[in-house]
Amino acid sequence: MNYLQKIFTILFLSLTFAAALSAQNVSHSTFYYQRVSLFEKLPTSNEDIIFLGNSITNGGEWAELLNDNIKSDSPNTSIYIQSILPVNESFGMFNGHTQHKNIIKPLNERLECLADKKSVRFVDLYSHFIRPGTHSLDTKYTNDGLHLMGEGYLKWIELIKPYIYE
Repeated sequence: MNYLQKIFTILFLSLTFAAALSAQNVSHSTFYYQRVSLFEKLPTSNEDIIFLGNSITNGGEWAELLNDNIKSDSPNTSIYIQSILPVNESFGMFNGHTQHKNIIKPLNERLECLADKKSVRFVDLYSHFIRPGTHSLDTKYTNDGLHLMGEGYLKWIELIKPYIYE
């Protein structure tokens, strides 16, 4: 082994060891800390409404925030879990996400069970966004099969407004 190979090997092993030590000190994902940091910076009041999305595109890591801290730190806070929206693969876009359309309904059933277990409200958006008789996002709400367009956001508002004012 020549000198450069030895240096490279030592450097590689050192970095691997450092990464392993660093990973042991992380109790949540980096994504979790990115999102939590926003809430730590924002001022709070009794009038706050916070919507935490659970998206097929972000791995649903908001579930990490649904521990008992919210209820203990803010006992009068109403918590709602919204279902994951359907997707539509017919646009031929975002195949890495739309190929998983058949797991969204079972995931939503699990989210509904989680909501029940945590004694929070579950809001079913999914069934209002599918094309009748399918499990696909209705094309009137999207132009790429993954993201909502204006009409989709208006539908979302219509569906959650009763919860906000109850």
